[in-house]
Amino acid sequence: MKHFTSIAGTIIAGATLLLFVAGSATAASHGHGTHDSHGAADSHQQMMKQVDTTAQVLAVAPDGKSVEIDHLPIPELGWPAMQMSLELENPELATDIAAGDQVTVTIKQLSATRYVIANIIKE
Repeated sequence: MKHFTSIAGTIIAGATLLLFVAGSATAASHGHGTHDSHGAADSHQQMMKQVDTTAQVLAVAPDGKSVEIDHLPIPELGWPAMQMSLELENPELATDIAAGDQVTVTIKQLSATRYVIANIIKE
């Protein structure tokens, strides 16, 4: 009987060690893959762009929070030349801007689908 107890103890100890090792591996991955997956957020941030383009101001919103522009193609964003309204990152950017002004705008990508004008300079 003593021999059986020794074998059972060895089996239980081995199973405990196996569970400990498996649990450590799961804890290391935080339940969502390897640590390499944390780079996905970094690569997404690296995809965000900030580009300059030449445009004509078509209108400034009455509240000064957005500007409608007619801009040249922006290959970095995959945009053709078009007219569009964009929010200003800072409403003070519209202080000296009026319809008809030729400007250089810096368009900043905030997310996969959100863009703002980070800077606007009258030419």
